[in-house]
Amino acid sequence: MADPAMIAAATRAAGRMPADDGASAAYQMRQMLEEIRRGNMAVLKELRKERGEDAELMEQWYVYTDESNVSDPITGSVLVPAGGRASWTATVSDSSVFYACYITNRSPLDADPTSPNQPYTWHGVAQSDDLQWSNRPLHSDATTGSGERPHFFPRPRILREKTQVQIEFLNLNPADDIRVFFNLGGWKIYFLEKLVATARQ
Repeated sequence: MADPAMIAAATRAAGRMPADDGASAAYQMRQMLEEIRRGNMAVLKELRKERGEDAELMEQWYVYTDESNVSDPITGSVLVPAGGRASWTATVSDSSVFYACYITNRSPLDADPTSPNQPYTWHGVAQSDDLQWSNRPLHSDATTGSGERPHFFPRPRILREKTQVQIEFLNLNPADDIRVFFNLGGWKIYFLEKLVATARQ
């Protein structure tokens, strides 16, 4: 079960609750990042237990954007038609595990990249466990954050090798197409023996 203090810190960091005791949102975010770092170290420990203490692991910060055929290959953004739906897909490689920590979002009008974010809903599932991330679609304003204030998960999700994450968007603007820049960020932990084997093929 997630630590209530951790959940509160994540909530404040994402800007959904005023910081208490005069602490700034930036301070709360730093606190949350420290919690995530400690959690990441615990994941590394578990992976070494699985693969042996001699397992060579490499970690780095990583962000997934959409990799489906319908996305913009330059930006990884997804065009969602007026009142319509579109899908976002990303797949973890077979040489790594992804420790998913936060979401950032930008969703302007397709015709005007400088416009304010337009509303949409999203509904996600990770195929490794086939568990939905929510019981119903979630509103973007409440659960996606921004580049300045990411939406941190109360407890990061561990996505194993070859896991495919699929998210469906519904554009709540009935008159205009929108372009969704949806980013799933966190720590990617590589298995070096698999990377070497792949490079030799």
